[in-house]
Amino acid sequence: DVCAFNVTTRAAAIAAGAAGDNFIIAPGTYSSAAAIVPKAQQTFRAAVINPRNPTVKITGTSAVTSELLQVDVSGCAFYGIEFLAGDNALTNLVDIADGADVAGCWFYSCVFNGADKTSVAGIQMDDATFIPTGVVIENCLFRDLTGTMIDVGVLGMPYALIRNNTFALDVNSGTGIALADTAAFATGKGFVIEQNDFIGFDVTADEV
Repeated sequence: DVCAFNVTTRAAAIAAGAAGDNFIIAPGTYSSAAAIVPKAQQTFRAAVINPRNPTVKITGTSAVTSELLQVDVSGCAFYGIEFLAGDNALTNLVDIADGADVAGCWFYSCVFNGADKTSVAGIQMDDATFIPTGVVIENCLFRDLTGTMIDVGVLGMPYALIRNNTFALDVNSGTGIALADTAAFATGKGFVIEQNDFIGFDVTADEV
């Protein structure tokens, strides 16, 4: 099924859909008062994809204090969407496998924009209990984040692919990809990180 994102809130659109639905999102900025929690195998795709300047922006009000997007199900995909921090209270733009194991989660041509808010991380997948397996992050831009851009915990990220992304470090202590030092990486469940660009401060320098 293909469902338009044409209801008042994103939560209502997802609740009205079913697992496996495809959402085609019209250009615009969509503000949510709660974390967005997709169902299994749902796909969210901008109707018009512009990789470095997305036509679809999803942001949150001051009520969203933990994460803007919480993925605790398998098989979700996101294409051409900007995840934009809306308030200093926000901790993470995206949190993967925080409450359950996740097998497969894909981000293509997305932008993770911290908007220079206080201590906002890009993608968090560092839970000590649940494992993010098969995560793919490709052709994305991480910018204006005051926290770690991709944070990987002690359980690792088995079979992940992080490729062709730009990490625009924006603070003196900025970290592009943080990999926990753990024996989990010696289990044979490898991952690939390749052909990414890590670039220095923007013209406004340290903005914290």
